[in-house]
Amino acid sequence: MRRPFFHTRLKKSSIIGLDIGSYSLKVVQLERKGQRYRLLNFGILPLTPEAIIEGTVIDREQVIEAIKNLMEIERIKTKEVVISLSGPGVIVKKIRLPYKSEEDLTSNIYWSIDKYIPFNPEEVNLDFQVIDSTLGGEADLVLVAAKKELIEEYTNLIWEAGLKPAVVDIDLFAAENSYELNYGLSNNQTTAFIDIGSSITNISVIQGEQTLFAEDISGGGHDLTRAIEREYEVDFYEAEALKMGVSVQGISCNHLIPFMLSVIENIIEKIRELLYPFYSLGIAKIILSGGGAKLQGLDRILSQELSLPVEIANPFKNIEYDSKQFDPEYINYSAPLAAVAVGLAARHIPKQ
Repeated sequence: MRRPFFHTRLKKSSIIGLDIGSYSLKVVQLERKGQRYRLLNFGILPLTPEAIIEGTVIDREQVIEAIKNLMEIERIKTKEVVISLSGPGVIVKKIRLPYKSEEDLTSNIYWSIDKYIPFNPEEVNLDFQVIDSTLGGEADLVLVAAKKELIEEYTNLIWEAGLKPAVVDIDLFAAENSYELNYGLSNNQTTAFIDIGSSITNISVIQGEQTLFAEDISGGGHDLTRAIEREYEVDFYEAEALKMGVSVQGISCNHLIPFMLSVIENIIEKIRELLYPFYSLGIAKIILSGGGAKLQGLDRILSQELSLPVEIANPFKNIEYDSKQFDPEYINYSAPLAAVAVGLAARHIPKQ
């Protein structure tokens, strides 16, 4: 499992994964026994659509109170939290640099950083992970840059909610980790990950454990909800229901697929453009997660448009849980929404 970015040393064995999304908060707590994981807590709490937009917190008080309420509802006593970031304030790039020593590599990164990120280097926190190297030759590495103000914004939310931010990770890496936890990774297999949130879509490509590409693009389920509101003259909640395949006011959800395709075609075209360079590697499949994975027929649309098999992620596939505590139907229904939170919750859990 990949190490997290922007992390600190954890002092307690029990932590929680908290996915702060634009439409909802998702919390997961796991425990590990040998090679198996067990679900201790899982909960989702909605936010209003204006609370967080494209990763920027608009209504701080609402988000802080929602975090407090979710912890209380789920009766979670643990204080140390793992969170993640996404959006325009986060840059992930694979780069290649000369490699003479670890110290030399670190120096090269900081001296040449302005070539790789569109931000003032003084305004970001940097981290990197070497994925392949030859001493005296070159090193391939994944470079992550996040705006300091974005990190501070999210960690301050956690502090003000009475919790302790232990790790700050990246959404798409957390989603990859949840997949690795449940399905394992093949060294020779190339897999694409698409996590469609409310206003941000995370896209990454991995080969074995190596991240070949990662990028966030603007756009997600919120765009479709607003388009349905305008087209069919329904309110927000009715539009959400239609989007999920529930007929409303005599409007059949079966008629929605062509309209949905017309709305999200720009997102699909951007995904196609970003994945195209990796088709030559033989992408085995696309793993689809996030709230967008629940859109009626989207997996079939993506498979047809991108000419690749699409599998909806189940981050609870290999995680044990008590069916008396957690309704299996609810777990299965909510699974695509939990990919990031599960990946976060699995960080730094010691064996028992």
